[in-house]
Amino acid sequence: IGALPAQVEKYVTDILQLKKFKILVYNQLRGRAAWVFAVKDLTTGTITYVIQENYYDAKDKEIARFFDCTEAEIKKFRQ
Repeated sequence: IGALPAQVEKYVTDILQLKKFKILVYNQLRGRAAWVFAVKDLTTGTITYVIQENYYDAKDKEIARFFDCTEAEIKKFRQ
């Protein structure tokens, strides 16, 4: 599975409940089956990072899972 911007938009709308937002940039994490999307809330200016992680379940079906973190939390990943 590659990057899934449409599913990230659905996650941002349904889970983060942002009405006005923009995906600024996204990139694959080096050496992992995961993508990081920088999403800007156009109302507050806050940037949230949505991570798309791809994996295989017990039946070898490829799954994409999403979670989010703040700028402070993403800095911990970089260390």
